[in-house]
Order: sequence, then C-alpha cells, then structure tokens
Amino acid sequence: MRTFLLGAVIWLCGWAGMAQTNFFYTDDGLGKTSDKVEASRRSHESLPANLFREGNWGPIVEGFQLSLRFSKQSYTNGEPVHGAILLRNVSGSNLVFQIVFALDRDFRLTVFDPEHRQLPDRADLSVGAVRTAYIWADTQHKFDLRLDKRFDLTELGTYTIVAKRRVPKAGLLGMSEVVSGIVRIQITRSPVSTNEPPHE
Repeated sequence: MRTFLLGAVIWLCGWAGMAQTNFFYTDDGLGKTSDKVEASRRSHESLPANLFREGNWGPIVEGFQLSLRFSKQSYTNGEPVHGAILLRNVSGSNLVFQIVFALDRDFRLTVFDPEHRQLPDRADLSVGAVRTAYIWADTQHKFDLRLDKRFDLTELGTYTIVAKRRVPKAGLLGMSEVVSGIVRIQITRSPVSTNEPPHE
C-alpha cells in the first residue's frame, strides 16, 4: 500500500506546473471548471495567508497549512456557531492525505472556556473508515463546522479555539500534525423578550 501511494505522489507531482500561484483554488471534489476557478480567483479566502490574515492561519507543516474562522466574533448563548476550516497545499507540489468519513473525526478541535478550562468534545472521535485523497498544488479544501454541536458554549465569556489534523510526513513515512492559528469568540447573553406592558 505504501509503495502504491509513493508512486501516486511521484506521478501527481508531474501536474504541479498547472497550479496557480497568486490564489488558491477551492476544490469541492466535483470537478474543476472555469467558473469555479474564476470564483476562487475573486474570493477573499483564496488569497495567500499574508493577505488573508482573518483566516487565522497556522504554521506550514509538510506543505500543508490550516485555517479556522467563524462567521462572526460574537454570538449569543444558544445561537448556532458556524465556522469554516480550510486545508491548503502550499508546497508547490501535489500532496496525498487521508480523509476520515466524518468531519468530527477528520479534524480535532481544542476549546478552552472563559475560565481557561479545556472542554470535552461531544463528537464521536473513534477510528472510522478512511480513504486516500489528493490535494493539488495551490489548492485548498473547505469544511463547514458547527462548534456548538460539539462543545458546551453556554457559559458567557471568551472561548479560545484551535483546529488540528494529521497529515503524512514527506515520503509517507509517518504522520505529522498541522494546526490552525488561535481563534477567540465571545458568547454573550441572549436578549430576554417580554410581553409585559410598559410601566406607566
């Protein structure tokens, strides 16, 4: 299996010259079209990390870079907390990685509550089925996230979040871990509605 994957890496590297260098194409897994290339070219999230700082990019590891961000910085308690993870290939060559058949298993999240306590993850993190996938040079994959589904965010205050995932080392000899930058979001009190008439 390792010999096959190594051969696949060598074969894929021949396509690296086709990659763009001034933006990162977002691969949805449904085929590359000119419309999708143009949409990526115009998307702010496709810019290099130094021009898209709100992406909260972590350090480059084995040619991969990871971003974590949320739709806004402040949420009321009980409000859905939507986020996005970008896994980007910045190596200049095509890379192999593994996808677990469930986002909860594919990416690990570390979350600290307002009292700096690490929160337990409610996701099923047991080992699941995996498949080998390819991420082309200057390409990124996007994954949606619902943080409130995995963690108890009912306490008011500031939460600190980091995303991480395992990626193959060069030559597929073992695994490394790529992490996102640190993200902080605020949970505030939900406004209380009342049907009481105003006081005279």
